[in-house]
Amino acid sequence: MTVWLDMALNVGIVAVALAVVLCSWRLLRGPELPDRVLAIDTLYMNMVALVILLDIRWDTELLFEAA
Repeated sequence: MTVWLDMALNVGIVAVALAVVLCSWRLLRGPELPDRVLAIDTLYMNMVALVILLDIRWDTELLFEAA
């Protein structure tokens, strides 16, 4: 991998992991039910993005099947 792609993957993984943490916090501490429903929906999308980014990082095609 090139240096720029490696750095972009690192930044993307950290950003999506932070989004997962924040969505998890909103899921647990959401004041109302619609907040929690939106948090779990967003959490699902962020987890798929994280799996795809990790697949690109580890240079395997196994995780694309899981995503």
